[in-house]
Amino acid sequence: MNVTVVPQSDPIGALNAVLTFSSSLAGVDWTSTSAFTKAGYHQQAFTVDTLIWVFDVHSTLAFLPTALRTDFWLTRVDTAMAGVFFTYTFLLEYVSAADDFGSGAELRVAAQFPDHVSVVVTNLFGLEENLAEVYGWVSGSGYDIVNRPNLHALTYTSTKVDLNGLKVGSCPLALTITFTKEGFKSIFLDLRFTPTNLPIEFDLQAEITTSAKAVVLYPSVNLGQACLEVYAHIVPWAFTLGDATMTGVSIDGIGLKCEIGPTVFSGLIATDSIYRPRTASSDIPLRARNYVVEPNPFLAVHYIKTNYNAVFSLEWPNDYWFAVDFYFSETVGGLFGLALVTVEAGVQLCDQINFGIGAAFGVTSLPMLTFTAEVHF
Repeated sequence: MNVTVVPQSDPIGALNAVLTFSSSLAGVDWTSTSAFTKAGYHQQAFTVDTLIWVFDVHSTLAFLPTALRTDFWLTRVDTAMAGVFFTYTFLLEYVSAADDFGSGAELRVAAQFPDHVSVVVTNLFGLEENLAEVYGWVSGSGYDIVNRPNLHALTYTSTKVDLNGLKVGSCPLALTITFTKEGFKSIFLDLRFTPTNLPIEFDLQAEITTSAKAVVLYPSVNLGQACLEVYAHIVPWAFTLGDATMTGVSIDGIGLKCEIGPTVFSGLIATDSIYRPRTASSDIPLRARNYVVEPNPFLAVHYIKTNYNAVFSLEWPNDYWFAVDFYFSETVGGLFGLALVTVEAGVQLCDQINFGIGAAFGVTSLPMLTFTAEVHF
């Protein structure tokens, strides 16, 4: 069970609790998951995992108590034949726009080849991914039913081909190619290369669609224990089909990290604002290494812009851990631009129980305290 309480002006400003019960009976694993928020009983899900002959079966049935109806039923079946892995997923989910249930399916085929080259082909029928649910920002199946005249017809939606372990010379290359029923949609590549005898590495990412091109270049410098990263991108972010001229390279910021005994120091300095992960409830549980400078277009959906342009963190990770973070801003900062100080401490009593407490002191905001209790059983 995980419980997080964040006191604000309201004595219980935010409350999220997940109560999980698990058991096994006759080779079948059963799990009941109840989710609660400040508003009350949010979701109830029952999950079954079992092995039927050569098929691994995972099935989840979820309900919305507030709406008194089923939310979704998802069943996934995994098997392998001759070194090829197959995953078939079937989903029945409520479609609010149609006030009815719809269905869809996903077929994934994966294979491993010599030299660690892998290929994964994912086909969607009547489904599309819901990123907010995939990354846990909101609860759900991870998919959306595609709106169509017959919500139960498993019509073809898209195909994604992932290739990993490829090489261009000695440089690793990953490719993702996507098709829809209209034809080719996009190709994405990620190439990492390191000049000989230099402590610098380049990460080149590019996406080509039917209407635009986007190219991102990230150089990073490793100086042994004191790791220095330089964040940069090509200008402009995206090339249009009519104008594919690169005008320059923009330096977005630098990152620092070093370890001296049990002490870990990290810092991030940006030319503009820094961004924090969308999944974080506040700045208190984050360190400098968790932030990014201006995210590239491929990852922007995962981050939220902050008012800070620099952050420095000191942390002592252990069973008894402590961390302090200093945030700076050019617009809302006080002395030397200091805008916020956060402190977090915690203790792990055993593998099942963790306690933590945190505080944030801002120049232009009221202090905030957080208390976290995690109990796993």
